[in-house]
Amino acid sequence: LAKKTNLHVDNFFPSSTGIIGVQLDYKKINENMDKLLGSLSKNSYRKFAESIQTTDRFIKFQHTKIKLGNSSGNLLGIAKGAGMIHPDMATMLCFFVTDLKFNKSTFKSLINNAVATSFNCISVDGDMSTNDTVIALANGMAGNKSINNKSQYLNKVKREVQNIFYELAKSIIKDGEGATKVCEIIVKGAKSKSSADAIARNVANSLLFKTALYGSDPNWGRIIASVGATGINSIKQDKIDIYIEKIKIVRNGQSSQNITLAKKLMKKKEVKITIDLNIGRHSAFMLTNDIGHDYINLNSLYTT
Repeated sequence: LAKKTNLHVDNFFPSSTGIIGVQLDYKKINENMDKLLGSLSKNSYRKFAESIQTTDRFIKFQHTKIKLGNSSGNLLGIAKGAGMIHPDMATMLCFFVTDLKFNKSTFKSLINNAVATSFNCISVDGDMSTNDTVIALANGMAGNKSINNKSQYLNKVKREVQNIFYELAKSIIKDGEGATKVCEIIVKGAKSKSSADAIARNVANSLLFKTALYGSDPNWGRIIASVGATGINSIKQDKIDIYIEKIKIVRNGQSSQNITLAKKLMKKKEVKITIDLNIGRHSAFMLTNDIGHDYINLNSLYTT
């Protein structure tokens, strides 16, 4: 590829997902290199998004135009992923490109922060693999003044990039293998950010919780058990409140008797569950999905 494009080999970033241990047939890729290069166009990003699908049911991309004073630029993100998803990122790929000009360290920090609040806050099945990548490229062709840490437009750009990454991460959860629902788990009132993260992740990865989500069962005992299973000593059971959407189903660690209404809310395709520890000011979130029969059907026969 470097020879055919007259570019240095360092300009290329190989990425792949698939069955662990099975090598890519690079000869097949090389034999079709001319055809692949000849098919490139300014509008071929949809085809690229299709080309990286494996068990994905739909392509995942987000694009927005952004105006910065007299200049305007593009932000484009393309991702793939549906299974073996768990922080740190796991079996997923994301390619982000922009024509805005950035200071190098500012751009790196912006991307790292966006990853921390998106791809590192999702879990499909609690499993990870050997392949995970986020590549971000900025060519500076928009003609804007270079964006650095003191730029008046930094926060505006940061919000747009974070939104693109969040929506791509959410689409991975929505496309989770066998998934029928997306669930946002919010933990607040924690003593520390790390403890809030640990609790959100533990609930998101609980098979008992995920199967209850699949069955629209507001089984709060499975949620509070996952909270306690973290072993965090600062947790006080008699202070915990749990909400499904805005309905409080647990008050001070005990049932608040709103189960009938909660069950109706659990039937929604997108469900928000909030766990308020009421012992501090820190918070965290995770996006996850339910686990049902289709996940087993797909993964029990994956290589055959």
